[in-house]
Amino acid sequence: MISSAVSKLTVDPNLAIEFLAMFSRFEYALKVTKFRMSGNGEAKANWETFVSEVEPLFDHKTDSSLSEAFNYLTDQPLRFLGIHGGVLDWYEFNLPANSTDADKVIRIIKQVRHNLFHGGKFAHDSHASKDRDTKLLKYGLTVLENMIQLIEEVKSAYEH
Repeated sequence: MISSAVSKLTVDPNLAIEFLAMFSRFEYALKVTKFRMSGNGEAKANWETFVSEVEPLFDHKTDSSLSEAFNYLTDQPLRFLGIHGGVLDWYEFNLPANSTDADKVIRIIKQVRHNLFHGGKFAHDSHASKDRDTKLLKYGLTVLENMIQLIEEVKSAYEH
């Protein structure tokens, strides 16, 4: 049953697993460091605090592969599987107008993860090119790899 479900993905299963594993490990690193929500209950990453601290350190122009990844993720409108007026379809994912570079790319990568984990990567998007999902995952990995390195506490938690 597992191989049957995996074969229905619109991306290489190994790439999907790599992306989910890295994203999960990254989120874990945020939770075990100062980047977690305060209070009691379920442990949750505090993405807003992370973004505000990483923003001055995140410079996508310093590396050509990071720049390529950032530009693809932010220049190509992301879509999400949603329902509007009772119609299930792919709709444009909108970012807040005042988003910083780090905020934009983190929001996009979180939505890519959401699309993958919650079933969107089983639904064909007729508006997207065949390699779109693959590029989203690969470029998402590139950005996450960079961001992991930017804050030593997060890097250490990720690696251990």
